[in-house]
Amino acid sequence: MRYRRKAVSSRLAPALLAVFASTALLMTPRSGGSAEPAKTPAGTSTAAASSYEQEIAAWHRERIAGLKREDGWLSLVGLFWLDEGENRFGSGAGNKVIFPEGSAPAVAGTFERHGKEVRVHAAPGAALTHDGQPVTDLVLTSGDPSARPVQLAL
Repeated sequence: MRYRRKAVSSRLAPALLAVFASTALLMTPRSGGSAEPAKTPAGTSTAAASSYEQEIAAWHRERIAGLKREDGWLSLVGLFWLDEGENRFGSGAGNKVIFPEGSAPAVAGTFERHGKEVRVHAAPGAALTHDGQPVTDLVLTSGDPSARPVQLAL
C-alpha cells in the first residue's frame, strides 16, 4: 500500500502564536555518577579525541543556554492556533488566547489574522509594547519565514 503526503494549503494552515514566560525554567544536569574514560578508536590520537570531546561539550553548553533563554523552548508556556479574523487576548475567560489572571487586562487586545498576515491591535488602556515603544497597531507576520520574530510585552 502506498501513502502520499498531502500538501497543506497555506490558505488553510492557521497561524500559530507562541507565548513565552518572562522567566526561563532552569534545568541543570544531574551531578554525581562516574563517567567512564573515553575510548579512542584504533589509530586515533588522544589529542584529536580530546578536541572532539571539547567541541561536543561546548555545543552542549551553548544548546542548554539557548533553551534556558527568556525566549527559549524551556520557557514556552502556551501555543495558540489563531482563527481567521479577530482573536481576542487577555486574562478574561472569553478570549481566544487566555493569559494568567493578573498578568494582563481582561481584554488586552486582538490578534487579527488574514491568511498569513497577523496584526495585533492593543485595547485602549493596555500597556502593550514592542522594543520598549507603545503599540496600538502592529503587523506581527506577513508570512515571510525569514523575518525576525516580533516580541511584545504587557
